[in-house]
Amino acid sequence: YILYAMNSSIVSQSQMLKYLSIVILVICSSMPAWAQVPIGLYQDVLTRSDTLWVDVILGEDDLLDSAAIDAIYAFSFSVHTSDGLTFIGISALYTLTAIDGWSSAFSVDNGKVGGFASRQNAISKSGILIRLQFLISGTDTYEELELTNFRLNGGDPDHIPAVPSLRIDLE
Repeated sequence: YILYAMNSSIVSQSQMLKYLSIVILVICSSMPAWAQVPIGLYQDVLTRSDTLWVDVILGEDDLLDSAAIDAIYAFSFSVHTSDGLTFIGISALYTLTAIDGWSSAFSVDNGKVGGFASRQNAISKSGILIRLQFLISGTDTYEELELTNFRLNGGDPDHIPAVPSLRIDLE
């Protein structure tokens, strides 16, 4: 219709500009709004002699709706702890990344954690993204954990909080 209108001598330039303005307005206003994805941390029950598992939670209450945001096909972050916690591993068992097509890795040397999949195997619902394992070696009444440089799909969608953190009470 646009090509026909452009070649027609019946439609004036001002009418064409009005039409194109309306089309552009409709296209822009029908785009989904990009939401921030909540990221949370949940610690398992522990005793001082145990290792500690911390779940990295993606979204909440089915917030990740594939119609609202792109699905998650990659994640990366760095683990930082207080002196009494030592990062020793990850597990994808019983997580969103436990499905075929996902690969996850970590380094205890630099604290980096990452995972990726093809877009066909992307995550489009909330749940446990990955589980982190720590050794408790401190004698303080609490320890702290922060996940810095957190990225989903290389930064799109964004997430909240900007630096997920957790205070782990040991009493």
